[in-house]
Amino acid sequence: VETVSREALDHLFTLADDHHLPYLEFNELEPYGTPRAGIVFAFDDDSPDEWTSVRDILDAHGVRPTLFITRWFEMDDAQHAEIRQFYEDGADIEPHTVHHVHAPAYVAANGMDAYMTDEVMPSFQVLTDAGYPPATAFAYPYNDHTQELDDRLLQQVRFVRTGLGQCLTVPD
Repeated sequence: VETVSREALDHLFTLADDHHLPYLEFNELEPYGTPRAGIVFAFDDDSPDEWTSVRDILDAHGVRPTLFITRWFEMDDAQHAEIRQFYEDGADIEPHTVHHVHAPAYVAANGMDAYMTDEVMPSFQVLTDAGYPPATAFAYPYNDHTQELDDRLLQQVRFVRTGLGQCLTVPD
């Protein structure tokens, strides 16, 4: 697990504030609009307790993160409530698979249809069942992907985060 210190987060957001960079969520990106600077800040996985621990820093800078959620079924009610609070405060809630598996390896062993049926679509459904809007973005666990996976996912969502600082979108 890689963890960024509270001080590093505050420093990053202070620099962004000093340079008047807006904070955006994946669902606000406009890839074919006029280019503009901004920061899209996201948390991945299944750690709402940790995300909540830096809530004061996010709030102080007006950051509305995107939360890419995996292992929803392993979280307890308190963790679901923490995610709900982020959402109610303006965060974007997006899927990150059911079990956080390496996508290319799963597809090689089980096929693309099995990956979509077992890992992707249920991760979308559990979030909509919990009352969140339909997915507009998806993040690969481990940033592990192939062109075939990208093409298939972009049939389901508008954005696919393929790595740190990398995002694909559906062509206009």
